[in-house]
Amino acid sequence: TLGPGVAFWYQHDARRRADGTLTLFDNASSAPGPEGALGPTSRPIRLRLDMVGMTASLVEEYRGTDNRLAFAMGNLQQLEDGSAMVGWGSIGSQSELARDGTVRWDSTFQPGVASYRAYRARWVGRPTTRPDAVVADGADGERYVYVSWNGATVVAHWRRTTGFEAQSLRLLRTVKR
Repeated sequence: TLGPGVAFWYQHDARRRADGTLTLFDNASSAPGPEGALGPTSRPIRLRLDMVGMTASLVEEYRGTDNRLAFAMGNLQQLEDGSAMVGWGSIGSQSELARDGTVRWDSTFQPGVASYRAYRARWVGRPTTRPDAVVADGADGERYVYVSWNGATVVAHWRRTTGFEAQSLRLLRTVKR
C-alpha cells in the first residue's frame, strides 16, 4: 500500500539505504512533452518501507525551485550532510539541493543533451601533457611569461627558473596561479 505522496511513475536509480529506506528518482512522465506527464514534476524521493505491513510512506522529497519533467533517466545521490545531488536525466540538468530545498548548485547542458546520471565527487585533474608557456614583451619593456595547464586542478603556484641544466636552475620568481 502506498501512503500519501508516494505514487511514482517510470522511476530510475532505486537504492536501498543503510537505514532501510529506499531512494529513487520519480520521473513522473512516460514520454517527452506534456502528453507524457503523469505528475507536475520529476522528483527525487526517500521512502520508508514497512516490510511486515507491506506499506510505503514518503519520508522526504527533494525539490528545487522549479518544476522539471524528465521522461527518462535521472538519479538521486544522497550526500553525507543529508543534501542531495540530482541528475535530471533527459532534460540534461543537474542540481545539488540542501535538505531544506535550497539550491546550492545548478547547471544545464545545451538543449538536446541528456545525462543519464550526475554525481558529486572529489576530482583531481592531472593532465598528461606538459604546461603551455609563452614569453611575451610587454608595453612597459618587461618580459612576461604566460602559463596554462589545461585541466590541472592542484597547481597553486608557478615558479620561473633560469639556467642551462636542470640540476643547477636558479629561482627567478614564484607567482600565485
